[in-house]
Amino acid sequence: MDNLCYVYEQEDYNAKTIAQKIEGHIDVKPGQKIFVKPNWVMHPWNGEEKNWTATVTNPAMIEAVLLVLKQKMQGKGTVLIGDAPMTGAKIEVIWNQIQIDDIINKYQTEQFHVQKLDLRMYYWHYVANTCVSRRKLKGDPSGYFKIQMGKDSLFAEKTVKNYMVTDTEHPISEYHDEDNNVYVVSRSIIESDVFINLPKLKTHRLAGMTCAMKNLVGTIGIKNCVPHSTYGSDKHGGDSFPEGDKDAMDGHSGLRGLVDRIERRKIPFVNYCMVPPKIIYNKFFRKKYANKKAYGAWYGNDTVWRSVIDLNRILMYSDKEGKLHDKVQRQYICIVDSIIAGEKEGPLHPTPKKSNRIFVGKNPVALDAVACKFMGFDYRKMPVLFRSFELDRRWPLVDFSYEDIKVCTSANICQNISEVFQRCVPFIPSKGWKGHIEHEMISAEKEEGKFLE
Repeated sequence: MDNLCYVYEQEDYNAKTIAQKIEGHIDVKPGQKIFVKPNWVMHPWNGEEKNWTATVTNPAMIEAVLLVLKQKMQGKGTVLIGDAPMTGAKIEVIWNQIQIDDIINKYQTEQFHVQKLDLRMYYWHYVANTCVSRRKLKGDPSGYFKIQMGKDSLFAEKTVKNYMVTDTEHPISEYHDEDNNVYVVSRSIIESDVFINLPKLKTHRLAGMTCAMKNLVGTIGIKNCVPHSTYGSDKHGGDSFPEGDKDAMDGHSGLRGLVDRIERRKIPFVNYCMVPPKIIYNKFFRKKYANKKAYGAWYGNDTVWRSVIDLNRILMYSDKEGKLHDKVQRQYICIVDSIIAGEKEGPLHPTPKKSNRIFVGKNPVALDAVACKFMGFDYRKMPVLFRSFELDRRWPLVDFSYEDIKVCTSANICQNISEVFQRCVPFIPSKGWKGHIEHEMISAEKEEGKFLE
């Protein structure tokens, strides 16, 4: 497995200069089917349009990839650009904002077919943060694979399996129980010859950070096949909130807890009736009861990292028929948009962080480890990373140690990850992780410096 990660300085979103830096890492052939996976997690929330550039993958990254692909594939082949954003995301708003149709039309020909995809199977419409209706979507035109990991899933060893519900139409028990651990994965992705991951580097309230590995949550069609948290406090085997957090416990009980449980059942008629009181609640009481650690949004989350690692194992080891093998089956490359990244309350409410970097690699764990260090975080405190290095079962993600990772620059100077920097571009974590994941020698209050010195 490839233990190299390349770090390029890039100050602006210029597709041509980005293409020049990434072209040497993209190995494709004419006639192949390529899947490009950006981060289209959510359209801007009201009043947060200024955070747009920190929320989704910049369109210049997509255009740069298309420019390279068309040249190297000699104008012959298929490129699918898709994601499964949050169920409440208005993907048409995202597509319009990034002008994806204009980009596609610029490169598409009769022999070089380019198509955008919404991989979700359904959409929920929200009013005042309350789901009032839902509708089915076309989803992946090629369909989906239900990939069974069974006892080899990282959920098999989890004793408490009371996972929080995202969609009552598709209960989590249909996918995860004592014997089964199933993921509903896009067939277009699994059938591709090359998978190109285009994540946006951000902090993440449930996972600590999101980069190459976490971006694969957007490869599925049904959200409930990817557990993100477990009911209850850590004392009782859950990870929704830490034991003793009174605000969070109050939010799970009494009237507020009842309202929340009704909302989560997504009953359109009932939820429509809840909109007026919800508007009043949001205006006068939200700040009083809001808790940033509720529902798994804290450093004690013991659920989401399992989903993330499982999905990366599926991508790496499943063949085009959705069958898992013991050898890597797919060509993979990741190009990270960190020119403008996101800190604080990512992934949905990030504060823009100008970091002027592009990361490129062929192993998601190595790449995330380098990005983690760049952010000023300690990989040993980031569950999705240290668990990946500790993974001792079928379908491992690495065959090297953290210390074996090499970081290279555009000058082809490579160093061990432990040697690459004295100072970095420290990110401020989300509130539920702040004070728990920062590297002991780095803090966001220190002077920013070069990543490679």
